[in-house]
Amino acid sequence: MLPSDQPRLALTERDIERRKAFVGLEAADVRRILAARGLVEQNVDRYLANFFQSLQRLEEAAPLFASPAVLADIKERKREHLLALVGGHYGVPYAEQRVALGMLYGQVGLDARVFLGAFHQLMAAIGVDIVASFARDPAAAFAMFTSLKKISFFDIGIIVDVLIAERERTITMQQEVIRELSTPVLQFREHLLILPHIGVIDTE
Repeated sequence: MLPSDQPRLALTERDIERRKAFVGLEAADVRRILAARGLVEQNVDRYLANFFQSLQRLEEAAPLFASPAVLADIKERKREHLLALVGGHYGVPYAEQRVALGMLYGQVGLDARVFLGAFHQLMAAIGVDIVASFARDPAAAFAMFTSLKKISFFDIGIIVDVLIAERERTITMQQEVIRELSTPVLQFREHLLILPHIGVIDTE
């Protein structure tokens, strides 16, 4: 298992409330989301299969499928994600779950654009089912799906932030390695180093 239980993106209660405000998530939305809970729980395995099938068709998502153990961990966490999506509780534990999932995506090098495309298709599948299940009340179906989209955008914001942070961390590490390689240093004896003076030698 990857060390995803140590999230680098720390979210406080205030951060979470601000993110909810950004997407306009209110108490009425939570009630509508809970009304869709049974539908999502009943079809969660199909939604998961569609999500990973849409990723598997893209060569950019190949690293996600390179390790069966990591893929199994991601699938389990994604299942937990979908069930929690309609759980009605969106506090710190919920946000930390999103961060952990984003860390796994980031550590296998999943591109944010690829994730967004697959997540869009997943939400579209849920939307189709909501419309079909509440065909007699299209307005209620639309309102329910709109509320569900609000919490999904809340999730997307967190996961994309993690993916970007992981990408920047990787770039920083690569730059540090390049800097070390660009100036070879040899230890001549204790407290005495030898290095070639090529160009400008700065404090770093």
